[in-house]
Amino acid sequence: MKKGISLVALIITIIVLIILTAAVVITGVNAPKNEQLAVFLNNISTVQEAQ
Repeated sequence: MKKGISLVALIITIIVLIILTAAVVITGVNAPKNEQLAVFLNNISTVQEAQ
């Protein structure tokens, strides 16, 4: 049997990398929305404390 990376291992590695990249892109897209929500909730809390 030949030594080295088999074609199956190479394909599996590429698929895993694509899945990880997609996960990073999806979470990166939602990050600004979550940050805006956190700022909004902090502002509401500040207003409630001032009253």
